[in-house]
Amino acid sequence: MASSTRGALIRSAQSIDIESMGKIVKSYLKCRILEKSCGANHLYVGPPGIGKSETVVEAAKGAAEEAGLKFWEYENSAEPEDYNKAFVMVLFRLDMVKPEDLSGFPLPDKNDKSFDYAIPRWAKVLRKAKAGLVILDEFTNINDDTVLSAAYDIVLSEKVNLYYFRKPVIALGNPPEYSSIARPLPLPLLNRLAVFNVKEPSVDMWCNYMQKRYNDSWAKEVCAFLKSFRDYLIKLPEETELLEPYPTPRSWSSLALALYNAYPDLYDALRSGNKELRKELTTLVSAYVGPEAAHAFVSWAFSKSISVEELIEKPDLVLQLSEDQAALVLQALAHYSHPHWKSRTTKVVKRLLEEPGGTRYVAMLLRFMEPSRRNEFIDYLKSKNKMLLYEIKKKIGGKELFED
Repeated sequence: MASSTRGALIRSAQSIDIESMGKIVKSYLKCRILEKSCGANHLYVGPPGIGKSETVVEAAKGAAEEAGLKFWEYENSAEPEDYNKAFVMVLFRLDMVKPEDLSGFPLPDKNDKSFDYAIPRWAKVLRKAKAGLVILDEFTNINDDTVLSAAYDIVLSEKVNLYYFRKPVIALGNPPEYSSIARPLPLPLLNRLAVFNVKEPSVDMWCNYMQKRYNDSWAKEVCAFLKSFRDYLIKLPEETELLEPYPTPRSWSSLALALYNAYPDLYDALRSGNKELRKELTTLVSAYVGPEAAHAFVSWAFSKSISVEELIEKPDLVLQLSEDQAALVLQALAHYSHPHWKSRTTKVVKRLLEEPGGTRYVAMLLRFMEPSRRNEFIDYLKSKNKMLLYEIKKKIGGKELFED
């Protein structure tokens, strides 16, 4: 397993953002439309819900338009009006297909006791088209070995069994740190693909995308919340099989559109601070991004707390907040994922201990931390600021620090 993962890192040591991914895909597809030698097919690996699939589709539409071709998404029993002017896109979610969807099935010939394959219709449509693309989504999350084998054949050879369709293939997947069911890929396979690691978009990139795509027809309050609490843009659960949703750029996009277009009463309640509909609003938001993110978003909407960055810059601001507002921003700091979170948290704790009434907020912050994170912070203080650790123990006591 280690060697396969290592192979992926060797091929793509640096990450690209989602915008760069779109440009790379579009350039590759334009090259293939011109039937030039354009290098290997692509595998893009990144967190779920950041827009990889949509980025490939939009790049394909752009490449087709610039080539004067009509973009056509494959549908069963339908055909393009003019194959010579068609760009056909076929999209598979590999965790939801059967092996025969990709490879067809054998047709026995009773006369000579042999068999041939019934080729899937999509492959024939794709072969006849002027240009096209196959997207293999969830490429690293395939549990069926037969599907896996067929997917490998498609991405490496651009064929189904012995039937060549000769169109580019883009594979999309998740790395192991974002998916416990992600399978390591064989090094020979990785050596025959161009592998790109895609990083999650920033909050600013997400907000700009929403404005560009939907103009003013979305709930911009979602953007304002995420700018204050950036760690909530993507927060994946530890378990992969759950009944609760979780926040990703995709789920925030769905929420922002749903609030604006489908639930105007709840959107008005959010904007006006109508607490009578707070419970209904929380239920709706939770359905898109999960209960933790929903509680934080709705609490922020009704309280308009300060951001983590504002707290770090001027810790005594928390003393001016209501109990709910203070709890919201301290909870965000307790989960702050910045590389220098320990030094920044130390700054806040030190300043609050100097303020009258600030000790209770330090205790609140420590309670909000996960036990492992709290212990990590304590170890940091032991090595960097023993005096501050002594002050915490003196004013708060050890119970808040050492009980899991």
